[in-house]
Amino acid sequence: HLGVHTIAWVDTLASLERIVGRQGLSEFDHRVLYQMSANDSANIIDSAAANALSLNRALYFSEELGILEKFRPYAEVDMGWLRGIVERRKAVWRT
Repeated sequence: HLGVHTIAWVDTLASLERIVGRQGLSEFDHRVLYQMSANDSANIIDSAAANALSLNRALYFSEELGILEKFRPYAEVDMGWLRGIVERRKAVWRT
């Protein structure tokens, strides 16, 4: 375990496959899906569950933990908060 974390956001399955490929997707254990086609959902999490989501609902998926949980994302991440997280991590990495 090296403590390396990556956050990626893509708008379509085609973009995801172009950027990381099918094999690369397996390296992303934690995945969040919003409403999408049953086929796209099945390709990403081996379940069509994201097709049944209503607006303002999302799925959290962890292959390693075997978790598929529906949740309500209330707001987008505040970029200032995210920058603070990154800066704190950088400070830790420098030590």
